[in-house]
Amino acid sequence: MDITSAAITAAVSAVPGALLAGWAGRRAAIQARQVAREDRRRRAAESLRDTVWALRDLVWAAMIGSPVDSLRVATAAEHAEMTIKRFEDILPDGARHLRRSCREAMSNVFGGPGAAGLSADAAQMPTDTLETYWADVALTWLEHAAYKLHQWEDEPSARRLVVEPFYSWRRDEDASWRADSGRATYHTNTEGS
Repeated sequence: MDITSAAITAAVSAVPGALLAGWAGRRAAIQARQVAREDRRRRAAESLRDTVWALRDLVWAAMIGSPVDSLRVATAAEHAEMTIKRFEDILPDGARHLRRSCREAMSNVFGGPGAAGLSADAAQMPTDTLETYWADVALTWLEHAAYKLHQWEDEPSARRLVVEPFYSWRRDEDASWRADSGRATYHTNTEGS
């Protein structure tokens, strides 16, 4: 075998190795991007879950009679707005409403200060008189949202995570809405007919 044919044989045998190395390098880069994306989602889920739990704890404090003033509510609401806004671009599709729903839940319990993310003047507004029933509706929704965010933290690649919007959660508890919309359930005696 002369030098030319040895060089050609060496070059030909090196091509599959080079292709395999290139493919492996590309695959490793793709996997690294996927891991980084999942890590960002996991950090977002943890931060959002903790923020929602903080709102839930504030509602609970008000329900058990702890003093909760406008400034404390407005501060928590503004913090939640900013935290959610920071991660809104990576929220799963079924949770894109999270910022609005948290604002609705807090405003449902505390009134104006719950919407502090919309206006700094909200911190100066008095908190509404606590209505335990509606505070409990907000509390259970906040727990639901935190639980769903925890699920997302465990499975950050999940894009089908659904957090029920607060307005529908509240609406389903509102007997007058059901009655006005014809959704009331009527029990009729069908025995003997």
